[in-house]
Amino acid sequence: MTRNALRALLIVSIVLSMALPVFAAEQPKIQFNGSNVSSDVSPTSINGALLVPARVISDCMGADVQWDNTTKVATITKNTTIIKIKLGEKSADKNGEKIALAAPATLQNGKLMLPLRFFAENFGAQVSWNNTSSAAIITFADSKDGKTVDQYITDCANATTKYSTLKSKGTFTVSADVQGQKSNLQMQIDGAYKLPKESYTKMTMTLPSGTELTTGAIATETYFDGQNIYMKMPGQEWKALEVPNLATMIDSFGSTNQTPQDIYNSMKKFGFIASFGNDVTKDGKQYTVICVKVDKDKFMKMIQQLTSQIADSVGTTSSAITGGTTQSAITTSQVQDEINKALSSMNLDLSYRIYYNKETKIPDYVDLTENISMKADNTLVNTAVTGTMNFYDYGQPVQMPDVTNAKRN
Repeated sequence: MTRNALRALLIVSIVLSMALPVFAAEQPKIQFNGSNVSSDVSPTSINGALLVPARVISDCMGADVQWDNTTKVATITKNTTIIKIKLGEKSADKNGEKIALAAPATLQNGKLMLPLRFFAENFGAQVSWNNTSSAAIITFADSKDGKTVDQYITDCANATTKYSTLKSKGTFTVSADVQGQKSNLQMQIDGAYKLPKESYTKMTMTLPSGTELTTGAIATETYFDGQNIYMKMPGQEWKALEVPNLATMIDSFGSTNQTPQDIYNSMKKFGFIASFGNDVTKDGKQYTVICVKVDKDKFMKMIQQLTSQIADSVGTTSSAITGGTTQSAITTSQVQDEINKALSSMNLDLSYRIYYNKETKIPDYVDLTENISMKADNTLVNTAVTGTMNFYDYGQPVQMPDVTNAKRN
C-alpha cells in the first residue's frame, strides 16, 4: 500500500474518532429496526430455525449474556426477564417456565449460537422473514421510565451542554491475527476536549516483549484545532497534516454539531442501533446503560465517502508538492483504488455500552468491543479491540499543546 493511501486511511481514522460519540447460497441477513446487523460469524439455519450469535442480538436489545463453561449454560438477562439455555438441549428456562426450542443452542467457531425468534420474541421484539431479501426482520420498541432511547439520549445530551471542557482516559487490549501469527498489545488513550471542535489525544501502545521493532511504550499525539490536524510521532516535533477543506469534511460528518439532537442524529447517520441495557452500579454510583451497535453497511458507506474526499485532497496536496497536474490525477486514482480494495474486503462488528450517571445524566464510561477483518496486500488481518473509556473533569480547565512551530509540508 502506498504512502498516500496509508496517509488517507490515517486521516480517516482520526476524523472518525472525532465523529463517534462522547461494522454458494446467499447467507441469511438480520435487520434490526431497519438497520443491518453484522457479525464475524454468519447466521446459520438448522431445521428451518435461524441461529445467530448471542452477543450480536444481545448488543442490539440491551441484554446481558453470561456463559458458564462448566455447565454449558447461557444465562440471558434483561430487566426482570431471565432466560437459561443449555448447549444442545431443545428447551429453555424462562423465569422458571420450561419452553420448547425450534433448534438447540450450538457453538460455531467458538461463538454461542441461539435461535433468533425465541431470543428476540421472549424479550419483547417482533420477528418476521423476508423471502425476497433472505432477511430476518426484527422490530423492537424499547423504553425505560416512559421514555424511548431517542428521548433519553437527547435528555442526556442536553445535560452536557453546560460543560465546554472534559478529559478522557481509556485502556484497551488489541489482539491481532495476521495469517495465523497472533500478537497482543496494550493501548492507553488520554484525551482533552474543548467543545465544540478542539481535541487532543495521546495514544500510548505497549508492545509485547520480543517484538522486532522495539520494546516498551510508544506514544503518538494528535491535536485538532478546529481547522487542521497535527501529529507528533515518537522522537519528532509536531507536524501539520495539511488536507484542504478538512474542517468542512469533518463538519459534514456531524462531529461538530452544536445541538444535542443534531449530535444524536449524526450517530444515526453512522448507523447506530441503540437500546436500553440493564442498570448497573459502578464505584458506588448508579448508571443507566445504553447499548449501541453499528450498522456495518451504513458505517462503511460513510467511510467510503470520507476516504474519497480525503483521497482527492491527498492527491491535490501531492500535486502542489510536485508542481504537476498529471501527477495529481495518477496519485488520486491510485490512492482511491488502494483504499477501495482494502474497504471492500473489510468486515466490521462494532458495539458500545455507554454508562450515563443517573444523577447527572452525563456519560462517565464507554465500553468498546470491535472486531475487524480485512485484506491488505493479499494478507488477511483480523483485529479485536476491547476496553473502556472513562470521561471525567467536566467543566475543568484543560491544557492544549502549542503547535505554533509545527512543521508543514
